[in-house]
Amino acid sequence: VWRAFETTNIVQKIDADIVWAGPRATRLPLPSPIHIITAYNPFEKVLSSEENQQRQEALERLLKLRSVQFTSVCGMSPDGQWAEPSFAVHGLNRSDACALARYIGQRAIFELDDDFLYVIGSNEEVRGKRHRTL
Repeated sequence: VWRAFETTNIVQKIDADIVWAGPRATRLPLPSPIHIITAYNPFEKVLSSEENQQRQEALERLLKLRSVQFTSVCGMSPDGQWAEPSFAVHGLNRSDACALARYIGQRAIFELDDDFLYVIGSNEEVRGKRHRTL
């Protein structure tokens, strides 16, 4: 599962896709570090679309209670067959981002800086690293 996480691309889906991590990645639109957090499919347990949407809305409410900047992005497999809505968050340190991931039942988060994508276990262990721009 860690290797699959490490190959994930981070894409902002607006008028045109903006790649935050993956082929043709652009400059990050938020200051780094940026943490990518989702409430979808906790510990890879596939939930219904309705359950996932409710969880994601709850995560958004939690983020709104904090002094952070965040925007919607998607974590996507390289072939585009899998995608999970997520939030890109600036303003949390790694410990706080991992604590939030644990609270919502997630195995891991992503951390982006100008050069790398890191896969961080919710226990704060770095489980993978690759160049952000491939």
